[in-house]
Amino acid sequence: MESSPEPPTSHDHWSQKVNPSLFPGEGDNHLFLQHSLSQTQTRLEESEERYRFLFRNNPRPMFIMDMQSLEIIEGNESAIHLYGYSKQEFEKLTVLGLKFEEDRQAAIDGLAKAVKGYNKAIITRHRKKDGSEILMEASAQFFNWDGREVLLIEANDITENFKAREALEKALADVERSNRELEQFAYIASHDLQEPLRTIASYLQLLEKKHTKDLKQEALEFIGITIDAVKRLQMLIDSLLHYSRLGNRKEEWAPVNINQVLKDLCTDLSTSIETEKAKIEIEEPMPIVVGEAVQIGQLFQNLIANSIKFHKKEVPPYVRITWEKKKSMIQFCISDNGIGMEKKYFNKIFLIFQKLHNRSEYPGAGIGLSICKKIVSNHGGKIWVESSIGNGTEFYFTLPLRPKT
Repeated sequence: MESSPEPPTSHDHWSQKVNPSLFPGEGDNHLFLQHSLSQTQTRLEESEERYRFLFRNNPRPMFIMDMQSLEIIEGNESAIHLYGYSKQEFEKLTVLGLKFEEDRQAAIDGLAKAVKGYNKAIITRHRKKDGSEILMEASAQFFNWDGREVLLIEANDITENFKAREALEKALADVERSNRELEQFAYIASHDLQEPLRTIASYLQLLEKKHTKDLKQEALEFIGITIDAVKRLQMLIDSLLHYSRLGNRKEEWAPVNINQVLKDLCTDLSTSIETEKAKIEIEEPMPIVVGEAVQIGQLFQNLIANSIKFHKKEVPPYVRITWEKKKSMIQFCISDNGIGMEKKYFNKIFLIFQKLHNRSEYPGAGIGLSICKKIVSNHGGKIWVESSIGNGTEFYFTLPLRPKT
């Protein structure tokens, strides 16, 4: 019997299949073909080696699994390290060995979808060798590998990111709850303080009116000081009540025509404008934004009144209102020629009951800008200030062009 020929090696496999007798007189062609096929085979092997190197050294966990048996054929170093197995242990597992028992049916269903071409990333629980849980963002790509149906699984450990996001969401929820409780407390406390204050003020005024002749001048002065203090406290409580109610308003957002808002405000502020000989310049036409009309009106009123109030002595106030579009927001600017302020106060002025000036020179509760900040925040915007001493002030704030989702 004739012995069977040795199987060709990978390098000369194609060349041995080419019979030179089929190409008489074309030896050069045969050699060229043999050389070309050998080069192609070499390039294929080099390409395969590059892809294998990228697979093995990819920083993201990856493994290949057989679709029939669900066995893991090969895993890269990142996957083996992440799950805590040795290479030999890992490649003896089925993919279900990486799942908790209650999740295995869902995993089988997901793999079936991957075979049908569904390769979007999903977030799923995986089980490490020590039994601990990790959260993975995984995607699967189906392909045929030497007649074998396999899936390439690419995964990313998002456990820490997920925990951080959960912690952040919890912290935000705690802050929101705390703010609601604080606003409710402020409302209740302020409301309950109103009645005794009114009683004190009434009796003091009655004492001052009915016993003027019986009291010394010094006593009358003390009564007057006390009445003024009670009135200031009432003003502060009214301001605090108003501030706390801002967080409780649940009006529907609607289009707000800023042209109309400013027209109405100029009428409402006409006395102050005439008294101070103020000039207000409006860049028209103003845009339409969305939000709570009453709050937006108060925002503009507080800022315009603020610019008129803090003007230089013997210099008529000049207030200019401009705007520009910033993506999905409108950025407004209310600038003036007033007394200005130092940079160190830029944040302080937005805090409740914070005043930079003497009450006798510039009366008020010190809550107007705090209300502005809260209104802007309620609408998902930002407010900030730019200023310097003697050079006026520019208040910038943003309001949305469309409703929040």
